[in-house]
Amino acid sequence: MKHYENRISCNLVIIDEVFDSNEIELILKNGEDSDKKRATTIGHAPEGFRKSDIAWLSSFDGDKHFHETVKRINENVFGFQLHEHEDQPSAQFTEYRGQDREQYEWHHDGPLGLRDYSGFASMPRKSNWRKLSVILMLSDPESYDGGEFSVLDPSEPIDECVKTFKLDKGSMAIFPSFLSHKVHPVTRGIRRSLVMWYEGYRWQ
Repeated sequence: MKHYENRISCNLVIIDEVFDSNEIELILKNGEDSDKKRATTIGHAPEGFRKSDIAWLSSFDGDKHFHETVKRINENVFGFQLHEHEDQPSAQFTEYRGQDREQYEWHHDGPLGLRDYSGFASMPRKSNWRKLSVILMLSDPESYDGGEFSVLDPSEPIDECVKTFKLDKGSMAIFPSFLSHKVHPVTRGIRRSLVMWYEGYRWQ
């Protein structure tokens, strides 16, 4: 399968057609067959800050191809020190439902500096830090309204630093975990995705 890479900002890479429709259906079945629960956040967040159902997948159909794709992009674009894929955390299957206008407000997945409001400064140097965030879209963008994804990349000009888009089914977005991002409210249908965070030792 040919991949079409599109680097739409200094720190955001989109890869089209990473998985075909048949492969996506297998991943969807992995998620639907898993035990889903309401998503939560670390610390205190206002009501409605994060609204979705999630399930944790220790493995899924096509996970080797998923990991190989991320490894190639990291080597070619980011150059982050990451643990081997066998040592990475589980993937997260996520559903946002339009009937409840489910969303995820602005947040980041991991800190950049040594000090962070969540207390990351106290973590040992050998602790695992999220460094790359990866989203694989499992839904056709025509099957739901709203649900756009936004990333704030401060390396871009101030009037262009927020990138907002919808991923095609089977496409992947990769960006550093310290970038703020959000999922806009879904207003119709169901938006399903698979999310992974790639970890490494604390930033040096």
